[in-house]
Amino acid sequence: MSKSGEVEVHVPDNMMQNWAKGSRIRQATIVIGDQHSAIFEPCVQTHLDHARTWGYPTHILKHDLSGKAGWVKLVLEKSLHVLSLLVSEMAKASHERADWIVWFDADTIILNNNIPWLMFLPRQDSFSDIHFVACRDWTYLNYGVFFVRVNEWSINFLTQVATFPQSRPDIKTSEDVDTDAMLWVLDQAENKDHVVYQPRSWYNGYDLGDRGKSEIHEGDMQVHLVGVDSERRKEAAVHWWLSQLEKSPPKMNVPLEASGYPEKVQEFWEVLGTAKELLQQSQQRSHKSRLDLYKVKDAEEELQNFIHFAAFDMEGIITAMVTLQQAHDDAELQIAQDHQSSMAAAIALNDAHLTS
Repeated sequence: MSKSGEVEVHVPDNMMQNWAKGSRIRQATIVIGDQHSAIFEPCVQTHLDHARTWGYPTHILKHDLSGKAGWVKLVLEKSLHVLSLLVSEMAKASHERADWIVWFDADTIILNNNIPWLMFLPRQDSFSDIHFVACRDWTYLNYGVFFVRVNEWSINFLTQVATFPQSRPDIKTSEDVDTDAMLWVLDQAENKDHVVYQPRSWYNGYDLGDRGKSEIHEGDMQVHLVGVDSERRKEAAVHWWLSQLEKSPPKMNVPLEASGYPEKVQEFWEVLGTAKELLQQSQQRSHKSRLDLYKVKDAEEELQNFIHFAAFDMEGIITAMVTLQQAHDDAELQIAQDHQSSMAAAIALNDAHLTS
């Protein structure tokens, strides 16, 4: 471990070996204050163990950048911490840079060391326009785990998020400023095509705390203690999950090939790719044939919304594709019928003219 200012950097011995295989990932989190450290450092340790397996350097911010303390003030520093890493990486030669930075909240626990972060990212030869990968829940966005590509778009994006309170004082936000700022920036037209939301159960399943429920199943990669609403309960939850890891490591550490992840992730990217291709073809067909039928436009908008905001709902996105194709079939049938009716009317008019 090395330390630069108030950031601890843990670099595993196998980093370069794994980077040579294409796993060029850095990960980051924040742990600030003695009270938080006592609860969350065991959680972060599971990430360090995972990082040693897969060769990920880990950057842990240990200092309150704003100097104001308090969780509400600290959440905005998540964007600042990741932004600083992005700037640092972009200052390097291209062959020395990470490709992605993974953020994880300190109240997440790695349960299955056999699942690499690389599993969830788009292949290098596809989806080069996707720069931000995250999950959504009933609050629209959970910012506890996300992936951001190392490039200029990401720097611009997180700069807007980190400076949002100052640059957009006209926009009202809740106490969760970071999430509100990110949602607003992501919703801008120039950013929508660069974001994808994956199934949250893959790596951001919740321990729902007070409700006595958990979304976690055997072999899942990670649990997020987002539903545990007090430090005492969170400490108890951390102890419980770590005890499960100690009691039965094989039960939790399901091999990658038996976890179901490879099949599910491959299907996700295939469905998303097909949806994007179909939408592009539809828009080209509409423009070429000058189709302006409301069913086609509505179906295109529905599919576009699934791609932008709900790609994790694969059943929904497949249904939207079928609806769009049917709308085109109906539109083209209507055009053919209208053309046939026009021809028949023209023939009848001509016949009437001749007989007169």
